[in-house]
Formats: sequence, C-alpha cells, structure tokens
Amino acid sequence: ERWEFFDKKYLDKIVKLNKKYSTLQDVAEIHYGIATLKDDLYIFTPDKSDGQYHYFGEFKIETNLCVPIIKASTYKGANQNLFLIFPYKNEKVIPHNIFKKNYPEAYKYFLRHKDDLSMRDKGGGKNYEEFYAFGRNQGLKTSFGKKIITSTMNIVPRFYVVNDEKASFYAGYCIKPKKDTDLYELCDALNSDLMKEHISFVSKSYRGGYKSYAKSFLKDFVHPYFFKTQPALF
Repeated sequence: ERWEFFDKKYLDKIVKLNKKYSTLQDVAEIHYGIATLKDDLYIFTPDKSDGQYHYFGEFKIETNLCVPIIKASTYKGANQNLFLIFPYKNEKVIPHNIFKKNYPEAYKYFLRHKDDLSMRDKGGGKNYEEFYAFGRNQGLKTSFGKKIITSTMNIVPRFYVVNDEKASFYAGYCIKPKKDTDLYELCDALNSDLMKEHISFVSKSYRGGYKSYAKSFLKDFVHPYFFKTQPALF
C-alpha cells in the first residue's frame, strides 16, 4: 500500500523528526492477528463453563483447547468473553490421531462442520494439513503475550494495552516493543495527535471518515518517544 498523496510540508517534518527519532518499526514489532478464515466456527461466547468444558448451543468444547481472544476491531478495553478453539501445540496443528483421542468433543464439533471448513480458500480447505487447521498460520505465537492492539480501520487512533499474556486477538494488529518499554507510555504515543496527523497524510480513506491502520502505514510513524540509540550523521 502506498501513501495516499504527497504533502511536501509533512514529508519535510517527518525527515526532520527522523533525524532524531526512530520509526515505530525500529522500536517495535507489528504483527497480524489470528486468521482462521471461518471465525464463526472457531470463536464463541460460552453459555456456561465448568472446569472441563465450555458449553455453547448443543456443543461442548474442552476448556484446555481454548484460549481467550480479543476482537480488535470492536475492542474498547472491556472483557469481550470470547474464546478461540486453538488446535495447536508449539505452533504446529495437533495431529489427527492425537486430537481425536485427547479432545473428542472438539473433534466431533469440527467433524460436524467439516464441509464448511473445507470451503475455505475457495475449496482449498480440503487440502489443509488437518481439516480443522486455521486458514492461515499467522499469529500462532505472536498474537499471544503482552501487547498493544488496534483495529485495521479507525476514525481516530484507537490503541489499547492488553496485559493478559494468554489472550490472542484477531481483526487487527498488535504492537510489541523490541526492548523493555512501558506499554502504557508507548500506547499514549500511538494514541497521540502525531499519529492522527501521520495517518491523515499517509493512509487510505474509506467511507464514514475511516482510515486504514495497516502495518504499511503504521511502520513509518515517528514520535519523540522513540529515541534513536545513535544520533543521525546528517
């Protein structure tokens, strides 16, 4: 994605800032969230839960196969009570024989929806390593841990700190500092007027005043909080 239009004054401002301060991609990693390609089958709000199962509708899913997940596009800081069925161990999909043996309820659930799952990727889902695997492998590790999340589109900067290291996320991006940085101070920088100005100049526009907060636009954001370790030579 490219900058929406060229503004020499803003470009000059960025060049000056960048001589002294780093860009967001210099100080942090920006990651995509989980992509199942069939969220309505993997993500749910339980009707009730006990120590062994989450219950919803006519189904029950083993709790130790589920992780809390945040929908970044609608998140406002409060608990959304969403869970993700996560059939992975160490970033690898759990093999069929082990999955069927250790998680029989989840296996029955996915088997019921096997045809729907196979239709992902225009029918390419039938060729996945396991039929219950996610549509994409992104975020299997990087979506977890402490982070700052944002939606893919916002009217104004809308970044939130997530302290729950066991929580994953989807429908957005996360920012993770490369060094021991205070997440709340970084979040303040991301929610600043400087970010609003940056996005207004470089990002794509959509109906209703929304702007894209894609990684390609976020990565070049410069803020005085991002001190360079070495001064610029020119």
